[in-house]
Amino acid sequence: MSVNLSFDTYSDGARILRAGLITNLLLAVSCPPLLLIALLGSGPPSITGSVLLLPTAAPGMAAAFGVFAGLTQEPDRAPGRAFVRAWRRSWRPALAVAAVGSAALGILAADVGYVWGTPYGALLIPLFLTLAALAGATTLLALVAVSQGPSPGPLALLRPCAVLAARRWYLSAMSLAVLSVLPAAVAARPALGLGLAPAPLLYVVWANGRHSLRPAALARPPATASPRADRSLEGTGKALS
Repeated sequence: MSVNLSFDTYSDGARILRAGLITNLLLAVSCPPLLLIALLGSGPPSITGSVLLLPTAAPGMAAAFGVFAGLTQEPDRAPGRAFVRAWRRSWRPALAVAAVGSAALGILAADVGYVWGTPYGALLIPLFLTLAALAGATTLLALVAVSQGPSPGPLALLRPCAVLAARRWYLSAMSLAVLSVLPAAVAARPALGLGLAPAPLLYVVWANGRHSLRPAALARPPATASPRADRSLEGTGKALS
């Protein structure tokens, strides 16, 4: 049984492959943590190292999300120019969002260390880990929102993004699991990890975030939501969409 593929199919595949390779190259240049992991070759960073390195990787991630958004709207757009344009537009809000997320993760990591081995640890550690996962998912969702263009201030994004990350918890969990593969892949095989892994993994994170940020996800049942909260979330949803 033979399968005949049209020229357009080959052309689309080549364009996607080219965009992925260029995005990976620019990510390696713009994300010092990935280069550091590749050069050290000593395994993925610790929790403390991840918290400290997250803000420096955020602008590159937001730029990659901007490339993916541009390719869905204009498939023929040059990925290199799209990456640079998205980086220039979003690096400041991306840094602000990542700094807040890193601070939250650092505080929660310190709380876990403080209650570890105490009688309250069995009760509080699961709570702190859940909050840490929510903080990470909120940060990723806010970076996706920042990459989509003009939006409310980066700090104003965090509250509605936290609500959406909790509501679409299955997408948030998938994004965190997929993103955790990236530093491990770079540490295990630096060349392959930097050259092939970032774009497809970040695309999954972007696609999940884009789905979570749809205006329909902001709707609340009338019986459980106040009109003021609904107007606030609806306005933010329009700005994010």
